[in-house]
Amino acid sequence: MRNSQGKRDASVSVSVDLSSVLHVVPQLSRDMDFGGPVRVAVNIGTEQARRGLKIVLAGAAIRSRGGVHSYLGLDARRHRGFQLIGTSRPTLRVSPGLWTFVARVARTSTLIHVHMGRDFVSLVAAMVAVSMGGRVIAQTHGMIEAPRSASIRILDRVATRYVFRRAHAVLSLTPSEVEYANRLAGRPIATRLPNGIPTATEPRGAHGKSEQISVLFLGRLHPRKGAAQLARVAARPDFPPGVRVVIAGPDEGDLEEVERYMASQRASTIEYLGAIRAQDVESVMAEADLYVLPAPNEPFGMTILEALNVGTPVVLHASAVLAEPLERAGAARTFDGTDDHLLEVLASATANRDALIGMGSRGQTFVRDEYSITKVVDSLSETYGDSD
Repeated sequence: MRNSQGKRDASVSVSVDLSSVLHVVPQLSRDMDFGGPVRVAVNIGTEQARRGLKIVLAGAAIRSRGGVHSYLGLDARRHRGFQLIGTSRPTLRVSPGLWTFVARVARTSTLIHVHMGRDFVSLVAAMVAVSMGGRVIAQTHGMIEAPRSASIRILDRVATRYVFRRAHAVLSLTPSEVEYANRLAGRPIATRLPNGIPTATEPRGAHGKSEQISVLFLGRLHPRKGAAQLARVAARPDFPPGVRVVIAGPDEGDLEEVERYMASQRASTIEYLGAIRAQDVESVMAEADLYVLPAPNEPFGMTILEALNVGTPVVLHASAVLAEPLERAGAARTFDGTDDHLLEVLASATANRDALIGMGSRGQTFVRDEYSITKVVDSLSETYGDSD
């Protein structure tokens, strides 16, 4: 463990086993709540297991019983989680069983990699792990940027700072998140680690796609993500005829508005698939001609990489972290956040399927060259070694 000046405190130091890693995530569920961090953890863990490491994935199970399971091929420990009474926000859940399990593992030589946000499940798990002297890597996935809310600032000063000052490394997604983590910890603890994905080996082309052009939104139906905006645009009378809009993901507040636009649609077709099982995400992405993520200031959407990886080009908000590099690579189109511009971009993009296939092919190359999981785990292995 390091003290507040960043020096190692030998009185509580124990040997860390770099071949044994516990990945802690907020939730493990079939419909992939907290989808991005969980998918990143699974991708990293799968590649680490391929390299011979012993990997365990642990998280809260909110709508099902806990226990020992296989989760997308990884050894998993699911512990009962509970929603705090009178709340519905996913961040306000608790899992005493998970916290107890993490405390027990922290007493061993296993390295603990917490995929941490400001949700109670992962944040408290990280606090427990560092307080027990565990070797902790905190990966924040763009979820701990400098806050505007006074209540979040208090939470960070009390809880997040406690973790950052005692963790062996903090892995952040964006430069601004790195800067905030270092400022909060009072020392240069954070480095940037991009998301990674197991890359496809062959271009998909039009294989598996229907004759009708389809536009897909896949993610949490949270107001920030923009599913309702896509549905609103699709319900306009001037939306391109013959283009099908598919919306998929668990409801976090926007489903009622999406269904209202579905009921009022005119020329377009809007379909809601509900939550998608983790193992079905790739096939749903591959069936689409275009993936749309309207979310402003998206830090590093995993769904963007997943779409490009199977040859499906993307449309995203111009403020997204990946917007500029993807547009420069010819793999994406961007819009300015307004309904009119989104409609204009979608009409132009869906007018030519061959052009979409070309964009998708360039997107596959971009992901393979820049964001393969092998490169990410190579970098992560260096961080693990530095933490010893």
